[in-house]
Amino acid sequence: MGGRTNIHVGDLRPNIVLYHDVDNPLSETKATMIDEDANSTPDVLLVVGTSLAIDGPTYELKNELIPAVRRNGGKVIHVNNNPPPRAFPSP
Repeated sequence: MGGRTNIHVGDLRPNIVLYHDVDNPLSETKATMIDEDANSTPDVLLVVGTSLAIDGPTYELKNELIPAVRRNGGKVIHVNNNPPPRAFPSP
């Protein structure tokens, strides 16, 4: 009874934004949320599980949210197995 069906029912898409995933409808939502957070005077940002080395999904994080936190005198805490890239915005 097991096995594959010959009927294609569609593609499964995770509810995340993948690297270089420009067609993902969540990309715009993520960018909007980051813009709103950056404009709300954040004072701390916890970055977990990413090296921030890929520009795609981390672009707004590196170039908008991290500088916004630091402009407000806040702290950015980076937790990852690898250190952030040299291009990581410094305080």
